[in-house]
Amino acid sequence: TENGYELNNTPDRTQGLVMLIRLLGREQEALSGSYTHPFTDVAASGWEAPYVGYGYETGLTSGVGGGLFGGSQTLAARDYVTFLLRSLGYSDADGDFTWQYALSFAAQIGMMTTDAAIALSSASFNRGDMVDLSYSALTCPMADGSGSLAEKLAAEGVFTTAQGQAEGVIGAGVKAY
Repeated sequence: TENGYELNNTPDRTQGLVMLIRLLGREQEALSGSYTHPFTDVAASGWEAPYVGYGYETGLTSGVGGGLFGGSQTLAARDYVTFLLRSLGYSDADGDFTWQYALSFAAQIGMMTTDAAIALSSASFNRGDMVDLSYSALTCPMADGSGSLAEKLAAEGVFTTAQGQAEGVIGAGVKAY
């Protein structure tokens, strides 16, 4: 924002989805594509529409129910973790995990510790937490076992393997943040 990252602020669902799309290196794809969505609370001409359309069409979001995306609703830790798990190839629709237990599933795959999952389930979630979880997700294995999210993004050219190694998300001894 005009005030910096404002890491102590509480994110909303739109901010979480935008963060995820940027993490995945897909912002230009989202903004230049003609993605659609079924959500009645997202105006087709709104700035968030391309992000929401991209998120919907790529399976990163399915909304909050009732035909709504809920963009201005507070983003809870389990909401953002659900976005991250989907980006790792896990599917709540196919029964890999459930939204209600997304935090405990994330602990099972090493995105966080069990203690962190318990703490996040009741703590006020902020933008700094969103950054921490994003970083940690980079070190997590893809659902298909093809490597970590960071390795996948490096292979796609989002950043180089050397950059991933320098930032500690690719290479020997990498652990979840």
